[in-house]
Amino acid sequence: MIDIKLVSLDELQGWGKNPRQRDPERFEWIKMSLQKFGFMMPVYARQSENGEPSMLYSGHQRTGAARELGFTHVPVIYLPGYDEATERGINIVFNLCTNDHATKSDFGKKAAMELSDLEKFQALPDTADPFPCLKQFDIKPIDYQEDLKPSEISNMTFLFAQTFCDLGVEIPIILDKDNKIINGGPRLLAAISYGRITHSAVRAGDNAEALQLFLNKITMSFDLQKAFGEELRYNSFFRRRNQAAQRVTFGVGFYHWVFGKEARNGGKAWLLKHMVKLEGEYRARFIAEHGTTCIDFGAGRLDNTNKLQAAGITCIPFEPYAMKPNSDQISPSGAKLIARRFLSWIGNSPTIDSLFCSSVFNSVPFAEDREHLMVIFNAICSQGARLYLHTLSDSNLASRVFNNGVNASSRADGAILLDTEAGLYINEILKVPKVQKFHSEEELIAQGKRYFHKVTYYPANGSSHGIKCEGPRAVPPILLVRALEFEFDLPYPNNQRMGLVNEALAAFSKFTNIDLVAVRENRA
Repeated sequence: MIDIKLVSLDELQGWGKNPRQRDPERFEWIKMSLQKFGFMMPVYARQSENGEPSMLYSGHQRTGAARELGFTHVPVIYLPGYDEATERGINIVFNLCTNDHATKSDFGKKAAMELSDLEKFQALPDTADPFPCLKQFDIKPIDYQEDLKPSEISNMTFLFAQTFCDLGVEIPIILDKDNKIINGGPRLLAAISYGRITHSAVRAGDNAEALQLFLNKITMSFDLQKAFGEELRYNSFFRRRNQAAQRVTFGVGFYHWVFGKEARNGGKAWLLKHMVKLEGEYRARFIAEHGTTCIDFGAGRLDNTNKLQAAGITCIPFEPYAMKPNSDQISPSGAKLIARRFLSWIGNSPTIDSLFCSSVFNSVPFAEDREHLMVIFNAICSQGARLYLHTLSDSNLASRVFNNGVNASSRADGAILLDTEAGLYINEILKVPKVQKFHSEEELIAQGKRYFHKVTYYPANGSSHGIKCEGPRAVPPILLVRALEFEFDLPYPNNQRMGLVNEALAAFSKFTNIDLVAVRENRA
């Protein structure tokens, strides 16, 4: 059995970066759950060693509800401290491992019940035992193997339950009076996969069907911007493993517009023959569409920039998260050097034919950040350039999220669908968390039309699609000021920032013939 202690609420404190949002409606359900069923599971905390309150890993909402209901103590399991990467994501994993999702399609969706249904449960008697989890007992996981149906369990819930096995965390299984599992199937399946002999369990009393609903259908959303905003921005860098896998040829966002049909028909062999270098007829066709001067915005590791420059095409990169060679470590000094060269070039008011933004928008974690980028693109295209924006489509979202492997690495890489925006997921949450955004056709076109008069959609090529944008709309200069303040002061690890806002305002003032410094000074 696991060691559960009754601890004063005054000895616990929430984690300052807890990403869980308190939704008032769902919070009422949590209060109702405690009134009717008590603490079926303990909360989890890191025990303080200096006399300060212990920090909660899991149970922020339940301890808040308990305090409002007049509880003075709650059941707690103390866990050791973890490294920063694990501690950062463990709160999210706790949420996913304590809700059983009936089907894979439920995974990651809002699962809250309607507040209007709350009164249906008011008639249930209040529990006489506020702490049922203190009456835990051991079961043999193997005895329940026939009751578990892996095909009905979310793969990622199971994988994260295995992660808890790796971390030595045990969350009780909830059984009804007939030994039927009403919560904890994925956790029990993980225990079996690890050959665990015993596992703690808690017996539900009457109204087990209602309890099952409460345990599995109440979950809070995640405010990842509040918790990990800066970190998710600088974790958007292009992974070295992707470079090795994809960058022998031009990226699809560069060849797709002129050679898309040939690439689809010819496959990998065609790409390796014609899209490693841009020569002869293919170079001429590329120039006919894209011109001889372009920007590679979000240039990653400069693969496409270098290929275009080798073909005699002027290509100026901008990459705020440049990496140290052969590593996944950000180089702030390298990024600032690239940014200064870019701004110096922009300040000379060059004639630009094409602005490429390839596979960037899927790695920009927040909608407001993408709007800032569109404002900058609008400004760059105000002198005649065309925007070619290419990103992941939502057509293969399910396979990317659910078809994960089952080893320890894939568990750490596992993707979680988020409900804050359609097509948004976070992966690598126990390592270097990264948000990915899948855009539908409608979203992508609407994004372009907010800033350009003419938007041409290029249908999905496998898992990606794009838009060509021409004729920038009039945008208030203050929006450009705000966008430059955002993009040229992006965060880096260890509390560093790019710090090039003044240079950006000066360069874009020359490029657009708008005194952006004055606009900034005169804003309300």
